[in-house]
Amino acid sequence: MDGGSTDQTVENLKKYGEKIKWKSEKDNGQADTLNKGIKMAAGEIIGWLNSDDTYEPGSIKKSVETFLKFPETVSVYGHGYLMNRAGKDKKPVIVNKISYQKLSKTNKLLQPSVFFKKEALEQIDYLDDHLQNVMDFELWVRFFKRYENKSKYFSEYLSNCGGSTVIPKPA
Repeated sequence: MDGGSTDQTVENLKKYGEKIKWKSEKDNGQADTLNKGIKMAAGEIIGWLNSDDTYEPGSIKKSVETFLKFPETVSVYGHGYLMNRAGKDKKPVIVNKISYQKLSKTNKLLQPSVFFKKEALEQIDYLDDHLQNVMDFELWVRFFKRYENKSKYFSEYLSNCGGSTVIPKPA
Protein backbone atom coordinates (compact mmCIF):
# COMPACT_ATOMS: atom_id res chain seq x y z
CA MET A 1 0.00 0.00 0.00
CA ASP A 2 1.15 3.47 -0.79
CA GLY A 3 -0.44 6.55 0.69
CA GLY A 4 -0.08 8.66 -2.44
CA SER A 5 3.70 9.14 -2.48
CA THR A 6 5.17 11.93 -4.55
CA ASP A 7 8.51 10.17 -4.99
CA GLN A 8 9.23 7.28 -7.42
CA THR A 9 7.27 4.68 -5.39
CA VAL A 10 4.45 4.23 -7.91
CA GLU A 11 6.85 4.01 -10.87
CA ASN A 12 8.86 1.37 -9.00
CA LEU A 13 5.72 -0.61 -8.15
CA LYS A 14 4.57 -0.56 -11.78
CA LYS A 15 7.82 -2.29 -12.79
CA TYR A 16 6.62 -5.46 -11.04
CA GLY A 17 3.51 -5.72 -13.21
CA GLU A 18 1.20 -8.51 -12.07
CA LYS A 19 3.80 -10.05 -9.72
CA ILE A 20 2.64 -8.00 -6.76
CA LYS A 21 -0.69 -6.58 -5.66
CA TRP A 22 -0.56 -2.91 -4.71
CA LYS A 23 -2.59 0.27 -4.46
CA SER A 24 -1.69 3.93 -4.22
CA GLU A 25 -4.35 6.23 -2.81
CA LYS A 26 -4.86 9.04 -0.34
CA ASP A 27 -5.01 7.78 3.21
CA ASN A 28 -5.53 9.02 6.76
CA GLY A 29 -1.93 8.36 7.81
CA GLN A 30 0.41 5.39 7.89
CA ALA A 31 -1.69 3.28 10.29
CA ASP A 32 -4.66 3.59 7.92
CA THR A 33 -2.48 2.59 4.96
CA LEU A 34 -1.03 -0.39 6.84
CA ASN A 35 -4.50 -1.57 7.87
CA LYS A 36 -5.66 -1.39 4.24
CA GLY A 37 -2.64 -3.39 3.11
CA ILE A 38 -3.03 -6.04 5.80
CA LYS A 39 -6.73 -6.44 4.99
CA MET A 40 -5.87 -6.75 1.30
CA ALA A 41 -3.18 -9.37 1.94
CA ALA A 42 -4.11 -12.94 1.02
CA GLY A 43 -1.39 -14.60 3.11
CA GLU A 44 -1.59 -15.99 6.63
CA ILE A 45 1.65 -14.38 7.86
CA ILE A 46 2.14 -10.62 7.96
CA GLY A 47 5.27 -8.51 8.18
CA TRP A 48 5.73 -5.03 6.84
CA LEU A 49 8.55 -2.85 5.63
CA ASN A 50 8.57 0.90 5.39
CA SER A 51 10.17 2.41 2.31
CA ASP A 52 13.63 2.57 3.91
CA ASP A 53 13.63 -0.97 5.41
CA THR A 54 14.79 -4.34 4.05
CA TYR A 55 14.81 -7.94 5.26
CA GLU A 56 18.00 -9.81 6.01
CA PRO A 57 18.52 -12.79 3.68
CA GLY A 58 16.63 -15.83 4.95
CA SER A 59 14.53 -13.99 7.53
CA ILE A 60 11.21 -14.69 5.81
CA LYS A 61 12.09 -18.36 5.30
CA LYS A 62 13.12 -18.78 8.96
CA SER A 63 9.94 -17.11 10.14
CA VAL A 64 7.66 -19.23 7.95
CA GLU A 65 9.49 -22.42 9.00
CA THR A 66 8.93 -21.48 12.65
CA PHE A 67 5.20 -20.97 12.09
CA LEU A 68 5.02 -24.36 10.36
CA LYS A 69 7.06 -26.17 13.02
CA PHE A 70 5.14 -24.57 15.90
CA PRO A 71 1.55 -24.03 14.66
CA GLU A 72 0.48 -22.47 17.98
CA THR A 73 2.94 -19.62 17.37
CA VAL A 74 1.29 -16.31 16.47
CA SER A 75 4.39 -14.10 16.20
CA VAL A 76 8.14 -14.29 15.77
CA TYR A 77 10.64 -11.51 16.40
CA GLY A 78 14.37 -10.89 16.60
CA HIS A 79 17.23 -8.44 16.18
CA GLY A 80 17.80 -5.97 13.38
CA TYR A 81 20.22 -3.40 12.07
CA LEU A 82 19.78 0.33 11.91
CA MET A 83 21.06 1.89 8.68
CA ASN A 84 21.70 5.46 7.70
CA ARG A 85 19.60 6.99 4.92
CA ALA A 86 22.05 5.73 2.29
CA GLY A 87 21.47 2.13 3.47
CA LYS A 88 24.98 1.88 4.89
CA ASP A 89 26.72 1.96 8.27
CA LYS A 90 24.62 -0.84 9.74
CA LYS A 91 24.50 -0.73 13.53
CA PRO A 92 23.18 -3.78 15.41
CA VAL A 93 20.03 -3.40 17.47
CA ILE A 94 19.75 -6.23 19.99
CA VAL A 95 16.18 -7.18 20.85
CA ASN A 96 16.10 -9.54 23.81
CA LYS A 97 13.31 -11.95 24.64
CA ILE A 98 10.51 -9.82 26.02
CA SER A 99 7.42 -10.11 28.13
CA TYR A 100 4.18 -8.13 28.13
CA GLN A 101 5.24 -6.46 31.38
CA LYS A 102 8.56 -5.24 29.92
CA LEU A 103 6.98 -4.23 26.65
CA SER A 104 4.19 -2.26 28.31
CA LYS A 105 6.83 0.08 29.81
CA THR A 106 8.95 0.77 26.74
CA ASN A 107 9.20 -0.39 23.13
CA LYS A 108 11.58 -3.30 22.85
CA LEU A 109 10.64 -4.58 19.38
CA LEU A 110 12.03 -3.53 16.04
CA GLN A 111 8.98 -3.36 13.74
CA PRO A 112 10.49 -4.89 10.55
CA SER A 113 11.88 -7.77 12.65
CA VAL A 114 8.38 -8.93 13.65
CA PHE A 115 6.16 -11.37 11.73
CA PHE A 116 2.70 -12.39 12.94
CA LYS A 117 -0.36 -14.36 11.90
CA LYS A 118 -3.04 -12.28 10.23
CA GLU A 119 -5.76 -14.23 12.06
CA ALA A 120 -4.28 -13.28 15.46
CA LEU A 121 -4.24 -9.61 14.46
CA GLU A 122 -7.87 -9.78 13.37
CA GLN A 123 -8.79 -11.09 16.83
CA ILE A 124 -7.27 -8.08 18.62
CA ASP A 125 -8.19 -5.55 15.92
CA TYR A 126 -5.86 -3.73 13.59
CA LEU A 127 -3.48 -0.82 14.11
CA ASP A 128 -5.04 2.15 15.86
CA ASP A 129 -5.36 4.64 13.00
CA HIS A 130 -5.65 7.52 15.45
CA LEU A 131 -1.94 7.01 16.17
CA GLN A 132 0.69 7.97 13.62
CA ASN A 133 4.08 7.53 15.27
CA VAL A 134 3.69 4.79 17.86
CA MET A 135 1.00 2.65 16.26
CA ASP A 136 3.32 -0.35 15.99
CA PHE A 137 4.33 -0.11 19.66
CA GLU A 138 0.69 0.12 20.74
CA LEU A 139 -0.08 -2.92 18.57
CA TRP A 140 2.79 -4.93 20.11
CA VAL A 141 1.51 -4.13 23.62
CA ARG A 142 -1.96 -5.47 22.73
CA PHE A 143 -0.42 -8.41 20.91
CA PHE A 144 1.80 -9.48 23.82
CA LYS A 145 -0.95 -8.91 26.35
CA ARG A 146 -2.93 -11.64 24.62
CA TYR A 147 -0.25 -13.79 22.95
CA GLU A 148 2.93 -13.48 25.02
CA ASN A 149 3.22 -17.26 25.43
CA LYS A 150 2.64 -17.84 21.72
CA SER A 151 5.48 -15.62 20.50
CA LYS A 152 8.87 -17.00 19.46
CA TYR A 153 12.13 -15.12 19.86
CA PHE A 154 15.03 -15.43 17.39
CA SER A 155 18.48 -14.48 18.56
CA GLU A 156 19.18 -13.56 14.94
CA TYR A 157 19.12 -10.48 12.74
CA LEU A 158 15.94 -10.33 10.65
CA SER A 159 15.82 -6.81 9.19
CA ASN A 160 17.56 -3.59 8.29
CA CYS A 161 15.77 -0.46 9.42
CA GLY A 162 16.17 2.79 7.56
CA GLY A 163 17.28 6.10 9.00
CA SER A 164 13.87 7.18 10.29
CA THR A 165 13.53 4.24 12.69
CA VAL A 166 13.45 4.83 16.44
CA ILE A 167 15.79 2.40 18.18
CA PRO A 168 14.18 0.40 20.96
CA LYS A 169 16.12 0.17 24.19
CA PRO A 170 17.42 -3.35 24.97
CA ALA A 171 15.47 -5.40 27.52
